Amino acid sequence: MLIYVIVAGCWIAFTDRFLEWLVEDPNLLTDLQTVKGIFYVLATGGGLYYLIRKSQTRLTAKQAELNTTVQDLQSEKELKDILFDRIPVLISIYDPDLKEFEVNKEFEKVLGWSNEEIEQKDIDLLEECYPDFETREEVVNFMNSPGVGWKEFPMTKKSGERMHTSWTNVKLTDDTSVGIGIDMTEIKATEAKIRESRNLLERTFESLKSSLILVDPQTRTIVDCNESTEEIFGYSKDELIGQSTRKLHVNDEKFELFNQIGAASLAEKGVFQTEFQMQTKDGTILDTDHTVSYVFDEDGDVDKVVSVVRDITARKEYERQLKKRQERLLRSQQIGQLGDWEFDPHTGTIHWSEMMYKIFERDPQLGPPSYEQISSLYYGADTEKHNRAVEQALEENKPYDIDLQLITDKKNKKYIRAIGIPIQNDAGDLEKLLGVIQDITDRKETEIALQKSEQRLQAITDNVPGVVFQYELKPDGREALHYVSEGAQDIWGLSAQEIKKNASLIWEHFPEEELEKVKRSIERSAQNLSSWNTEWEYQHPKGKTVWHHGIGIPHKQKDDSIIWDSIIIDITEQKRLQEQVLKSAIEGEDRERKRIARELHDGLGQYLVAANMNFESIKQEIQELPEKRQSQFQTGLSLLKNALSETRSIAYNLMPKAIEDYGLITALENLIQDYEKSTDIEFSFIHNCEELDLQKQAAINIYRIVQEIVSNAVQHAECSTIILQLQLTDDKLTLIAKDDGIGMDLKDQRDRSGLGIKSIEHRASNLKGRLNFTSRTGKGVRVSLAIPNIQRLYSKTES
Repeated sequence: MLIYVIVAGCWIAFTDRFLEWLVEDPNLLTDLQTVKGIFYVLATGGGLYYLIRKSQTRLTAKQAELNTTVQDLQSEKELKDILFDRIPVLISIYDPDLKEFEVNKEFEKVLGWSNEEIEQKDIDLLEECYPDFETREEVVNFMNSPGVGWKEFPMTKKSGERMHTSWTNVKLTDDTSVGIGIDMTEIKATEAKIRESRNLLERTFESLKSSLILVDPQTRTIVDCNESTEEIFGYSKDELIGQSTRKLHVNDEKFELFNQIGAASLAEKGVFQTEFQMQTKDGTILDTDHTVSYVFDEDGDVDKVVSVVRDITARKEYERQLKKRQERLLRSQQIGQLGDWEFDPHTGTIHWSEMMYKIFERDPQLGPPSYEQISSLYYGADTEKHNRAVEQALEENKPYDIDLQLITDKKNKKYIRAIGIPIQNDAGDLEKLLGVIQDITDRKETEIALQKSEQRLQAITDNVPGVVFQYELKPDGREALHYVSEGAQDIWGLSAQEIKKNASLIWEHFPEEELEKVKRSIERSAQNLSSWNTEWEYQHPKGKTVWHHGIGIPHKQKDDSIIWDSIIIDITEQKRLQEQVLKSAIEGEDRERKRIARELHDGLGQYLVAANMNFESIKQEIQELPEKRQSQFQTGLSLLKNALSETRSIAYNLMPKAIEDYGLITALENLIQDYEKSTDIEFSFIHNCEELDLQKQAAINIYRIVQEIVSNAVQHAECSTIILQLQLTDDKLTLIAKDDGIGMDLKDQRDRSGLGIKSIEHRASNLKGRLNFTSRTGKGVRVSLAIPNIQRLYSKTES
């Protein structure tokens, strides 16, 4: 518009001046000015028309552009609505000027806060979602640092539940911060499951008892293997990974053969299985079972080869042994005359093996007989027995195992064992009968003969003067009697049936000391498998005390139990006679001692006394003899006195008068005093009975036992101390003698076979005492004698 005004003003001023200069005629000037005015109007109108058209064209273009912009804005709004409200991610928009948050529908859905609630209640979304101050500070720093990627933050829902999220942040040009988040709950759960599955796979991989080997299909090198591979082949994992599988094969030939065997099957099926021999690190050859399969990648190409190897060496060895056993079984069947058969009850068809014809002595050309013919071949009631067993097998599916007597086609009598087993199909219906027949004629005849022999043996054992029995001792200490003859009633006062039911009934009648002695003898026999041979006292149920003598031969069984074939006899009368003989022998010995002592005292002793008196009478007269003769006289006189003293000592030891004059205790004290004077040994005699008025023979026996014990210790023990104890308690007299000498080996019979020990044992037996020797080499000897019921030996009983 300004240009138009300027151009119009210049036009009017210039044209007017020009026309006034050019034309002087006023009329013409007026006409020209009129024409100039018309021209100006036309030119101005044309210009205005052009400007108006141009402006309309520009306005139309602007309107079109405006319409396009409005459409674009509408599309952008719709896209924003779709992205902001429909996309399944968390979106938050933070306006730093208004300090407000706007969230999308997914945010509202997942965390529970809506935009309206946030605005109306003026909720600090940061504080609510991130109640932990440090976490909240970290979130704010993340919002102020856009473009750093994704970061995980724990968020708290409106409900208070915590959830895992991952966020990225974008800042717009107006400083608006746009956060895009992902709910990581399912992802975390999936990751946990993946980790668990991976761990499970790794544990499974390592825990497999079979060797698991991953192989590169191109290079045939080992990529990985489990622990079982190390255990089976002896190589460490480091020694195998990267190595060719040839390392596990016996040789190159076997290696190539294995690959050739599997190539076709792998190419066709992607898997193959075979048994093959492999080699361990130490050169051991293993029988193995292989399952080899391909592992394909996503494109369907072979990625790995998996080889599962099981060590079947033990199974192969078992199969070889089984084959040998089967071969032995076949030979055994031939030797044992076993035949097998098959019967189809639906068709009545019977099949026989070759051995069946031999057992039944039937011509194989005739074929097997019919069921009715077979039934007629059995002897007497065995026909019904056979038919009943077969019917039960057919009707009740019940197997049978019976012995039958058979009449063969050649009219020979045989005993057979018949076994039948019903076979059912999958539906449970009877399909057929299978069985075997064994010729047991020899065994049956042997059993019959054995039965007759046992009957004869029973008759013999029942008439043996004693009891014959089998005693079994189990490893756990349990005991049993298997066979007991009728003599049990006489020996134990119990019937054979009672004892078989309860073997402990016998032990109830043993005195405690005798029970221990018998038990120890059984233990020794069991340990050494030596013969059992011992004697003991037994309290018979009838009230009498008897003596038994047991003998047994032990046999060790497969289960380590021991069975004794034994016999026990009553030796009461024999013991009584032995005691009488022993008593007579001891009394005879003592009488002989007394006689010899009297003769030494009254005979030789008197002569020596007379000689000594004669020599003493001339002792003063020998002064006139030469000095040598005087010395000889003095020596002779000294020897004479020694002989007289020795004679008196021998006579006293043979029969000490102190027993008769002063009693046993004084006699023992005198004995000890004599040994103290003649030896360097320290003696100690302890007793609690000043007066012990025993029968003469009992006192002599105890004195002789002590004398023999002390004499043995002085002569052989090399001891420095001997302790004697004589204790009277209740109705028992106990003698104990101990020394600290070199001891003796009680297992060595030479140490126990001397006359002295036998004399001690005989006298102890005569006293009905229990004698016990205890010793170890270098630990001295301890002898104990316990005499029960001592009142029976008091002198008043004798009177």
